[in-house]
Amino acid sequence: MIKRKAKPKAIQAKKKPTRRSASNDKRYDKIYLFERTTGRTFFSRCLFLYEVKIGVTGRTVEQRRNGVDEDLPGDVVVLREIYCPGSAYRFEQWLHRKYNDKSWRPKTTGDGAGSTEWFRVDSLTLAFILLDFWYIRNRWWVQLLPFLFLIWWCWYVANVKV
Repeated sequence: MIKRKAKPKAIQAKKKPTRRSASNDKRYDKIYLFERTTGRTFFSRCLFLYEVKIGVTGRTVEQRRNGVDEDLPGDVVVLREIYCPGSAYRFEQWLHRKYNDKSWRPKTTGDGAGSTEWFRVDSLTLAFILLDFWYIRNRWWVQLLPFLFLIWWCWYVANVKV
């Protein structure tokens, strides 16, 4: 049996930063939802499926849309855009994990960057994605709703005679 020597530390490859690093949260501040309106496949048109892209950017969303539009056949339109500094990357990863079963890779004409962020969804799932975007945007007060309901219910039970 031949023993191999370990590489000297200077030659060893540097560890790549993890995907959930703090630098990604600082770099991306906008999360967006794109839809491809033309150039869709016959299959998706017959079954009324939408082809949407969930992604993040540090640039303007319009610049990102132009870049995606060049890589794909058909037109890409912005459905939703949310500015959330410090947490856009984490929300994007959460949405990708949540809708992983609907993931789909289109044929791109460019380098294919962001091609894993596309999802083929039906109308109901698209509604849930839009609700997720609504929750991300309004998360500070949406989380207070159960607490406010509990306060109201306690007041109602204490003050209203049945």
